[in-house]
Amino acid sequence: MAAPGLISATMTGIVLAFRLTFKGIQSAKKSGAFQRMMLSSEKRYKLSGFEAKMTKKEAGLILNVPATNDKDKVRKAHRTMMNLNHPDRGGSIYIASKINEAKDALLKERE
Repeated sequence: MAAPGLISATMTGIVLAFRLTFKGIQSAKKSGAFQRMMLSSEKRYKLSGFEAKMTKKEAGLILNVPATNDKDKVRKAHRTMMNLNHPDRGGSIYIASKINEAKDALLKERE
């Protein structure tokens, strides 16, 4: 059985750590640190979702290949992504359709 003093000290430490974390989050919100962090991440990544029509750049991002790759690399990347995201294996139907659309967009321009 643990000593009551040890339990009390542990609980006090947990409460103080939670309080400091909570105050730090409040301080960051007031100073605008969260907004600056979001703005910097928006510059790196587009957060608005997919384009209305699949572009060559977006297709390359989805398949994780440069948009100027050859047919074999596009097909291999497509196969890899479909193995990871196939609906029969628990993947999303929507994501699988976007992977197929990306492959079609990249290969259609090669023909």
